[in-house]
Amino acid sequence: MKRHVLKEGQKDFRGRPVPPLRSAREIQRLFERYILDDADGHPRWRGRDIRSIRRADVTALMDDVQDKSGTGQADAVLAQISSLCNWYAARADGYVSPIIKGMKRADGSARARKRILDDREIWLLWKATSGADPFNGLVRMALLTGQRRAKLADMRHADLSPDGVWTIPAEDREKGNASFLKLPPLAMDIIRAQPRHASSPFVFPGRFDDRPQNGFSKAKAQLDAAIAKKGGDAIPRWVIHDLRRTAKSLMARAGVDSHISERVLGHAIPGVEGTYDRHHYLEEKAAALRSLARLINGIVTKPTPPEKIPPAPRRRLSTKKGDS
Repeated sequence: MKRHVLKEGQKDFRGRPVPPLRSAREIQRLFERYILDDADGHPRWRGRDIRSIRRADVTALMDDVQDKSGTGQADAVLAQISSLCNWYAARADGYVSPIIKGMKRADGSARARKRILDDREIWLLWKATSGADPFNGLVRMALLTGQRRAKLADMRHADLSPDGVWTIPAEDREKGNASFLKLPPLAMDIIRAQPRHASSPFVFPGRFDDRPQNGFSKAKAQLDAAIAKKGGDAIPRWVIHDLRRTAKSLMARAGVDSHISERVLGHAIPGVEGTYDRHHYLEEKAAALRSLARLINGIVTKPTPPEKIPPAPRRRLSTKKGDS
């Protein structure tokens, strides 16, 4: 794993050290918790030769992970095992990976989330995230900008210009990001409200000033409890990444063109357009974020929460012959 993930001892064509994978920390966590050892800390594959691992071993491991941690985690573990085996197969004669098509436990299209927050949920979320708590500020910024949690956690004061332009550094092998965003006044107010520590470069620091936020699960559980206290019930089945999808949907509602909102989110633009259109779209993205902020502000400044939208009724399809 040191060579596959951390790239230890490897150099590029210019002789420079190859940086670790962007997701190295998460990959290491998966290996330590599920692959090298089991969830209880007992050795599983630690010390084994990769060539000794058979398909039955992988299946047994995935059965255990799925039973204890769910289907999504089992597939995440499979992806890392497959990546490691493919990496080794590219470097070793005669090695055949034990991973084959069809070993995933869930269909990717069925697993894709569609969740967005409705107006009532946005109102409750906003009311529960008042104050200068760094996690609360990060959550509000996720809704106002549509940026990924990791990008917001890594936001530094040095990345912000006096006129509110946020420069989002690109990481190695990153497919795309928003690059530059001119933040609306509502977002800048949140940033200015954060306590500034001379020892911390981060806008939303973690427990230790020199490190970005982590441990999001605990902070979100506390936020869920605060939301339930505000509204009498919790926001069901939501994660922080749903705010990114919510921001995209709200921009559409505000009349923002799809190709602009895609650039706000930092999605890689496919095809010829992505290859040849090198315009930075700074002002267009700024206008989109202002429109998004106006819409959100109109929702959250209402004196009472909007009405709860009932779920759409589901019609059961008949399987009787002759029905149409």
